[in-house]
Amino acid sequence: MKKWKATFCAVLAGAALVVPAAAGEVGYLPPAGAQAYLDLLEEPAGMGICMQSQEVGVSNGYYFGLVAAQLIDMDGDNVPELFYCYREGDGAFEQYLYTWSDGALKKLALPKSPGSGTGNGPGYILYDGSHSSILQVDGDILVPDGQKNTYYTIENGKLTTFSYTTYMDASGSITYRSAGKSVSEAWVNDRVQAYRAGCTTRQGSYVYTSVTSNSLGKETAETLSKLQGVLRPTAQRSAARITLDGKPVQLGAYTIADSNYFKLRDLAALLNGTDAQFSVAWDGEKGRIDLRTGAPYTPVGGELQALPAGSKAAAVTTASVYLDGKPLALTAFRIDGNNYFKLRDLGDALGFGVDWDGGTGTVLLQT
Repeated sequence: MKKWKATFCAVLAGAALVVPAAAGEVGYLPPAGAQAYLDLLEEPAGMGICMQSQEVGVSNGYYFGLVAAQLIDMDGDNVPELFYCYREGDGAFEQYLYTWSDGALKKLALPKSPGSGTGNGPGYILYDGSHSSILQVDGDILVPDGQKNTYYTIENGKLTTFSYTTYMDASGSITYRSAGKSVSEAWVNDRVQAYRAGCTTRQGSYVYTSVTSNSLGKETAETLSKLQGVLRPTAQRSAARITLDGKPVQLGAYTIADSNYFKLRDLAALLNGTDAQFSVAWDGEKGRIDLRTGAPYTPVGGELQALPAGSKAAAVTTASVYLDGKPLALTAFRIDGNNYFKLRDLGDALGFGVDWDGGTGTVLLQT
């Protein structure tokens, strides 16, 4: 198992070209992914966030409403998965795990109802590592008879599990089984320790008592706030230098989540007359922006002006973009009344090169 874990982590390390986000961070989740996650949470959140049971005269019980919502980077690709669990009224807990991949939501298989993952009733345990995270949503840190313990992570885009079951006979002796075979306690401990090695452990219990506190409500609210922040971030005026075919140029840009965003008309004006030129037109009737590759750009005034100092509030743009008559998927924000688009998205779509010189802090544009 140690060899498998080392190989697994090495694969993840090689695949992750950026530093993975810590548990609870949004990483490089795009606005479309954040909106999709929020849509999933809309109805459960409407039930209330980690509400307490209203049973009178009972000193302990279960939470209800949206009892957990956690962003967990389970595969180290810096795009977090969403784990959430809710309970409507006095009903059963329901838990789900989703990932955002190739521009779409993907549901990952979990037991519908959580087990006693925290050793204190239903809940979860999160083992957050440097390259991947492991989620335990059933099982128990105690050793009851017939208790199944399962660890979940993602490998090569698929949810993978390691599980074992404990049994206790009449004399109190404990035996273990995994994948239908009898295994030793040492075998189980070796694999469990390999999973947890180097990980920070967090856990949440869906049980409240008169003498314990629970941070689930705060963590769930923070998750919702972080997702909403992806849709309404703060844009900082970019300090990057810019060159076009090796020559310095003046082009205003904003930075959001370490990416540079530019106005379409500024780029069109800058690239006009080059092999990468394109036209920009607004179709008010259809509410969309039309781009034409290879067509000359007609200025409308106000292009290539310097941006004001400081930061600006941004919001995901609602305008659709079409390239040569076909819809184009772009990440874009509306800032100060103008639409700004991610530079690399535009380069890929329109056929000009985008590179970054970290030593000089320069964006390199090539036509």
